[in-house]
Amino acid sequence: MKIGQARAFFMPGVPSEMKRMFDEQVIPRIRDIAPNDSHQIRLRTFGLPESVVGEKLAGVEEDFPGVTIGYRAHFPEIEVKVLARAPGPASRRAGAPVPADPQAVVRDLAERAAQEVRTRLGDIVYGEGEDTFAGVVGRALRTRGWTLAIAESCTGGLVGHMITKEPGASDYLLLDAVTYANSAKQSVLGVDEEVLRGHGAVSPECACRMAEGARRVSGADVALAITGIAGPAGGSDTKPVGLVYLAIATAKGTEVQERNFKGDRLWIQTLAAYVGLRMVRDASAHGG
Repeated sequence: MKIGQARAFFMPGVPSEMKRMFDEQVIPRIRDIAPNDSHQIRLRTFGLPESVVGEKLAGVEEDFPGVTIGYRAHFPEIEVKVLARAPGPASRRAGAPVPADPQAVVRDLAERAAQEVRTRLGDIVYGEGEDTFAGVVGRALRTRGWTLAIAESCTGGLVGHMITKEPGASDYLLLDAVTYANSAKQSVLGVDEEVLRGHGAVSPECACRMAEGARRVSGADVALAITGIAGPAGGSDTKPVGLVYLAIATAKGTEVQERNFKGDRLWIQTLAAYVGLRMVRDASAHGG
């Protein structure tokens, strides 16, 4: 429908139907009249809050005129949007030639600005576009030719859920054992009773034994173990809610990290799952 100089399109509210109708019916009708003078690159990050990401990227827009940096927070990730636009007639310098291929110009501008963003943010940038954190970890495992085993306690299967949402997870995932009770840690993973009695289930010693047990019983190249207190109850002065131990076991040995996460139960579980997957990614990238 035309309203003056504008074209109006009316679509159903159901997202799946609307998106398909937009792609198949609307885009072909506006492609010829829409200016092709912008290009956007979406970088996906995990590991820093939005305020710190913003501080690190201060000045990028000034260094790359025509670029706008935007942010979208979706816990626990921050998406950084690098949008480049070609200057319009009103903002173009007098006498400046009109580019023969404005799309190529803005694409190059966006790519150069995105590279600057990657340089400033380092390895918290894990992918771009439609990449998922678990998908990137899966690609790292596949590239290395490694298989993975997981032993979860406080995350209750969340890591395995994230991994198996990705197509092709059977290429590398061998085991996801949710050993919530101490008895399961002993019977499934072979954690010594002395470790549990002397150090407790939430301890670096237990996390290491869980990872080593998962790797042993599955035959995987790398194993991740997570044990902690997700709350809201169960914490103490020495082991507060949010305390999590994460261990990675490979042929080179076992490494453990201690983390103290803040937030409610779901936040703590989600952060633990992401940090654990990052440990798997890093181990895969460096060969252990």
